[in-house]
Amino acid sequence: MDSGPLIACLPGNNLGTFSKNVRGEVWESWLNFCYNSRMHEGDYMKLTTPSSGIACQCGRSTESYPHWPPSTLLEAFDMLGLQIDDDNSHHRYLAGLWRDYVNVTGFHTSTMDIDGSLRRSSHYLDLSQEIFELCPTISKDMKKVCGEKNEFESWVCETYCQVVIDLGDGQGCLCFCDLHQRECPSHGEGTFDSHELLYRQK
Repeated sequence: MDSGPLIACLPGNNLGTFSKNVRGEVWESWLNFCYNSRMHEGDYMKLTTPSSGIACQCGRSTESYPHWPPSTLLEAFDMLGLQIDDDNSHHRYLAGLWRDYVNVTGFHTSTMDIDGSLRRSSHYLDLSQEIFELCPTISKDMKKVCGEKNEFESWVCETYCQVVIDLGDGQGCLCFCDLHQRECPSHGEGTFDSHELLYRQK
């Protein structure tokens, strides 16, 4: 995987630093996820750096900051900082939804091989894996689904997909798996709705 440039702060803005190295491409993907969520709520304004020194411009309580969706670049930055924190409990589901967003975006940019199988973009597959490794809550939550006895460092088809399929409760996303994407309990074949995906856990 191309390591790419590391982002300590958003170029041109003094937003701060993350606790882990975050590539610019990953930050861009997070912003796309933020904008998708904002547009779902009818907000098409571009995120800007707060000039007043107030990180949030939505008027909600500072005790629950950062809020979702973010109202400024700084709030988006701070929310991503939480998602990569090993012990985060604030809006922790967003890490998984962000990865789902990347997985399904990659699914819809796939090309069809002559045998009818889908060829997935290595760009989105690599980005999905990077997000998985960057956000520890994803693996922690997957262990809750698969059972504490399934110890794994990353996603493994045999220990995740079959468990999701066997549960049969309509939860989980398999769109990123070449073998099981047509059996995805949340979306199935051709039934994906980005708004439903982003807000089914809100």
